[in-house]
Amino acid sequence: MKIFEYSSYDVEHFFDSKTKTDSQFDKILLSEWSRLMNTDGIFKFRLDHPLPTRILSGEHKFVVQQNSKRYSEKRPSQIQTKSDINIPFDDGKFNFNKIKSQEFLLKLNHLDENKNFNDDFIIINNSPIEQGHCLIVPKLHSNQNQVLNIDSVKLAVDLMLLSASTNIVIGYNSVQAYASVNHLHMHLYYLNSVKNESGFPFPIQIVSNAQKLSQYLWFLNEEITLMPAFSVQLSDFDQNLLKFSKFIYLIIEYFVQKNLPHNLVLVKSSPYGVCSEQVTVRAVVWPKRPACDVVSNNMGINFAMCELAGHFFLPNDEDFDKITEEFLFGVANDAKLDSIELEIIKQDLVKIFN
Repeated sequence: MKIFEYSSYDVEHFFDSKTKTDSQFDKILLSEWSRLMNTDGIFKFRLDHPLPTRILSGEHKFVVQQNSKRYSEKRPSQIQTKSDINIPFDDGKFNFNKIKSQEFLLKLNHLDENKNFNDDFIIINNSPIEQGHCLIVPKLHSNQNQVLNIDSVKLAVDLMLLSASTNIVIGYNSVQAYASVNHLHMHLYYLNSVKNESGFPFPIQIVSNAQKLSQYLWFLNEEITLMPAFSVQLSDFDQNLLKFSKFIYLIIEYFVQKNLPHNLVLVKSSPYGVCSEQVTVRAVVWPKRPACDVVSNNMGINFAMCELAGHFFLPNDEDFDKITEEFLFGVANDAKLDSIELEIIKQDLVKIFN
């Protein structure tokens, strides 16, 4: 395991161009990840690269990849089928204290913090989705349950800005939104193999016509993303990272208080409604029905953070050539909240943001 040290200065001087090369963070993480991928007995399977990939026809350009081993080889869920989203950490179940020492990629040391508080780690996901797929585990030895707090949100924002890549995604699944381990973690990976006209590989990155609900809060309806979502972007905060992180957390905190399952995605993108080369960080949060209440579909697709970002990998290889944009919207329709509940959420969040 390598130690990656960074300061507030490193984070605050983030890139604003699509043309920069990989940062030191990107190089170290991907180098270590590749080294472990080529070491026997660490990952559950050897990830083909590049994976067979399709861009679905239709307006949204969803990305579909052939990676059925992600389903067949991943750890089974340790979370009850029916539960609240804020359930206590249980040391008797699988958690990240129990992984092999070789699964640790990086220890993150923030040089501006007391070294005794530096307990943030990046570990491999041993059943990877794509290149560099790993898990961010904030304050690992504090045994936090799978509920985001302001510190973990700020850590995710820092890592987005330490990366120079526009192909990176960081995401989070709450309990009842397809989290499988009740030990606080977020996903990080790169989608480097997908090329399109926009320069951004994830469909959520190219959404531009969001509705502005307040000075900082944006709304994405189901016509522009798979199910309704709320969003904030760093460019609206004059690059104030802490304020940006706090407003992301306001949305998360509201959903936790209401016991609403949710998924979070952080990506690089152009600002909403602006046609320019400027690049900002976009946070998108989807509230949804509990996973236990969603009827399964014949392709076995679940809408977790990857799928909501527009990136799909299928349990069955034979479905790779069959899946369509129309089918995905039909499946998403079963998981989204009803319009009355969504309207209440919109009104509540506008009040909170104001």
